[in-house]
Amino acid sequence: MSNLVRILSLVLLTSVAALLPGTAAADLSAPGVKMNTLCVGGRHCYATIQAAVNAAEAGETIRIGPGRFAGGVTIDRSVDLIGVGPSATRISGGGPVLTIGSAAATPTVTLSDLTVTDGDTSSDPQAPRCGPDLTTCGPGYTGVTALGGGIEAFAGTNVTIRNSVITRNRAVPHGSVPSAVAMCPGDVPCRASFGDGAGIDDWGAMTLIRTAVSDNHAAASQSDGGGIVVESGGSLSLQRSVVSRNSASAAPPTGRFVAGGGIFVDGGGSLTVEGSSIDANTSSLANSIPTPYPDQAGATDQENAGPGGVFLSDGSTATIRNSTLDRNAVGVNTPLGQAFGADAALCACGDVPLTIANSRIDGNTLTVNVLSSDANGPSGPGALEADANATITHTRVAGNTTTVTAPTGDAAAIGAVGFFFGGTVTPTMTNSRIVDNSSSANAPGGAATVQGAGISNNGPLVLTNDRISANAASADGQSGLAQGGGIWNGLLFGGPTSPLTLQHTTITRNTLAGNSAVTLQGAGIYTLGFPTTLNNSIVSFNNPDQCYGC
Repeated sequence: MSNLVRILSLVLLTSVAALLPGTAAADLSAPGVKMNTLCVGGRHCYATIQAAVNAAEAGETIRIGPGRFAGGVTIDRSVDLIGVGPSATRISGGGPVLTIGSAAATPTVTLSDLTVTDGDTSSDPQAPRCGPDLTTCGPGYTGVTALGGGIEAFAGTNVTIRNSVITRNRAVPHGSVPSAVAMCPGDVPCRASFGDGAGIDDWGAMTLIRTAVSDNHAAASQSDGGGIVVESGGSLSLQRSVVSRNSASAAPPTGRFVAGGGIFVDGGGSLTVEGSSIDANTSSLANSIPTPYPDQAGATDQENAGPGGVFLSDGSTATIRNSTLDRNAVGVNTPLGQAFGADAALCACGDVPLTIANSRIDGNTLTVNVLSSDANGPSGPGALEADANATITHTRVAGNTTTVTAPTGDAAAIGAVGFFFGGTVTPTMTNSRIVDNSSSANAPGGAATVQGAGISNNGPLVLTNDRISANAASADGQSGLAQGGGIWNGLLFGGPTSPLTLQHTTITRNTLAGNSAVTLQGAGIYTLGFPTTLNNSIVSFNNPDQCYGC
């Protein structure tokens, strides 16, 4: 009798589902599946995702069939959107493709087994707020701000994305307005526009699991986060996910600032990366603005390009484990100006507690073409920068390159890894390798300077059980210096004296090179009068010398 009741119940549920558009009968044997599951894209289903969302109650599931479905969807209630796989279920178009939450709604949303693509935003869903790195909007800024080409998630939302792809979305504003702070030639305001978070703009709490964010693009005079922006107060957790081939561009002719081709984390945001890849992302800056402009608050040549991989703003936090940051790139082309570029893989810029463990930072490139390096100092580090409270363990930094060229002026570069201390806890690097990195400065008409090829250090630093090997610094110019093939230790940008401690560490086979006008000093270690302590460590087989200033 009980079996007959069960069969009749299933038949009744199926019949009711056939009479109610957009309602699919649930498989009662599947754990966690609700009895009233809505559907999109099939017989007796809703024709659009927006219609299904509008009909759903909080906590319901919306199952989306195979096919391409219109984007421009707003999700203002707690629902699960589940496709049949990212290659089959595609949500396409709109700008953003998906908007999750609002100023008044803070839903919990799960997206699974789908692709979010072809979003093209030119507007600011967060107005009157602007995007990252702007605590105050200037006049007209919200009208030339583009946020969240693929997904825009409001503050207070909780979003999980599983087994999905976020790809080929754009954040590019239409037009520009006069800058509120920067002056260009003729003492007129520079043109300002902002493109951020082309793949995802996250103001809430977001988790990505087995998800790819790829081939998204942001462009404006100031651009942050080609793949993902984590806004102030937001959080992002990457678990077994990929962020790749995204780009952020400070576009000509008036590009000024760019950072985070892959990920940009604003002050107050947090990033956790576990078992993931942040690879082959790009930040690029190009303009035709002549020095000494742009002038901002009395400072000249205010233009720079930051990480191709991950930018961590002052006041953010990050933990990266069992992951890769490979083949990211920063490019600068300001032949009339004095911009600088840095940190192709990652910058923990400012007071950023940073942990990196069991990870790899390989094959990243920094390429800078400028009138001169004089105004803003040397370009670099080439791969990784940590300014405060960094703990790096069991990590390889290898095959990264820095190339700075100034055809008529001076060119200056620093090493693959930069420790620029500004915190309270001495940075440490343990059981790690910095190998086969190169830094070069080319100044056929001026001075060429390289300060470090492996590590450039500006503050206290402890290295334990590390290998610093086969790094190469080269300088070619009318005059110049090549120093610290393995480690350069001294004052680059001010700060405390720089006691360097090496414990069970080897500094070997690092090299310095340059033309006859260049002075070579400290192929193993260059230290500018600060204490250097070696405990059970080796400095040997470096060329042309071992240590200068030790």
